[in-house]
Amino acid sequence: MASGAPVVCPLCGGRLAGLVARCPACRGDLSALVAVQDLADHRFNEAVRAARERRWDEAAVALAAALAITPDDTEALGLLRKVRYHQRQASRHRRQSFT
Repeated sequence: MASGAPVVCPLCGGRLAGLVARCPACRGDLSALVAVQDLADHRFNEAVRAARERRWDEAAVALAAALAITPDDTEALGLLRKVRYHQRQASRHRRQSFT
């Protein structure tokens, strides 16, 4: 997942080349932030797997969790648009098969 936002140390305000466990400037512990980002990445990857298997509802739930952590993630937002489209198509198909 890629959010495009610059990584800034919340302790000293220094710019980071990427999310790391320790800020190189202040040596502050950023491991909790790394863990949260890892969770967002994990949920995004779950969504990708579910979407590939056409499990649209599961993909939507995983994307909602990922976007709750990283709401500006353009990759996740794009995938969510595709998943929502397929959910609507599946819903229409189910309604038509009942009539």
